Amino acid sequence: MTTVIDAPVAKDGLYLRATPNTFSVVDTTINMHGGRAGIITDMEPQPAYLAPVMRSVEINVMDGHGHQTLWGIRRHKLRSPLCESIEVTDYTPAEATLQTTWMKEHAFYDEIESGDAVYRNCRAFNIPAQFIQIRLAGNRKDVMWPNRRAILIEKCEGWEVGQLRGAGRAGFAISVKDSGPEGEVVIAGTALETINQRAVKKTSGGVMADSFGAICVEYAKTCLIERCEINYRNPANHAIQLYDFANKAKGKTGPEEIVVQDCTLAPGNNIALRIEASTKRVEVAGCKGQGQIIVYKMNASGIYGVARRIPIASGFKYRA
Repeated sequence: MTTVIDAPVAKDGLYLRATPNTFSVVDTTINMHGGRAGIITDMEPQPAYLAPVMRSVEINVMDGHGHQTLWGIRRHKLRSPLCESIEVTDYTPAEATLQTTWMKEHAFYDEIESGDAVYRNCRAFNIPAQFIQIRLAGNRKDVMWPNRRAILIEKCEGWEVGQLRGAGRAGFAISVKDSGPEGEVVIAGTALETINQRAVKKTSGGVMADSFGAICVEYAKTCLIERCEINYRNPANHAIQLYDFANKAKGKTGPEEIVVQDCTLAPGNNIALRIEASTKRVEVAGCKGQGQIIVYKMNASGIYGVARRIPIASGFKYRA
């Protein structure tokens, strides 16, 4: 039997406190009307939330009557969380603006303290900013940064993620921020498509783009992306970007080991990566698409520039 929560205007759907330090949300539908999030946790649980479970949860962002919902899900300091069959839908009308949108940011916004984080069979529809963003609050300075964390995003779907009304927060549908020297990231069997938006961002070249980007993975020990389907119309960013653009260091801006295999990308959707001091291995193989693999390297002036452009179908290998 499904539990239905119809949140009052400007109120959270479920607010999960630090005690007890675990939770389970199953077979639940949450209708939002302008609260912070459908599901939100305490910011500083002590200790971390242990093996929290969310399964068969539907979050619907509805008219907030002048109030805006920030996120579908916002969770902090999670250890080995499981998310299965979670669906977040923003029902904001197509003509909405940054001021009138019912939702402002991401479908999922999580902080993984450590352990195995699983997102399986999750879906997001009509999201202004990002589908899944995983980030430590303190970034590389966070005390949790050295911890082992393995992130699996499997059989998930993001449709029309990243829109003009999410400007300033939109970047990539799936964004795994710096996950540290023991971070392991796998994105498998996932479909991401944004083709119905227009003029969402002006690029550095002065051209208007119609979407943002699909996947960004920053520094990690390993990154595997396989069997994914990506279709982004005239994107402002690379469809798959495997480094932190803002980090201009000589190393540790992207994963140490990268494998991208058996993915299908729409025309104009590229894969971009850096060969840097910390890069140990790169293999792009078995992918289909008319875009390019763009390889960046740091030049003698300490600036990253394009070293190679290779057709996606040709693949690319590198070993330090």
